[in-house]
Amino acid sequence: IAKLSGEVNEASRATILQLCTKSWFSISKAEHLLGWRPEMSLEEGMRLSRSWAQDRGLLD
Repeated sequence: IAKLSGEVNEASRATILQLCTKSWFSISKAEHLLGWRPEMSLEEGMRLSRSWAQDRGLLD
């Protein structure tokens, strides 16, 4: 998010702990059971979401 926004914010202790916890998410079950595939990359989705929020005055 910081890479896309060009802004760096200080992380809280809770954020650091969350980032250090080994976890990940996969769409493989949705792909296998439902034949679902994402229409765009995570990066493109984040860029579009940020643009949408900016257009509506929801971000500084």
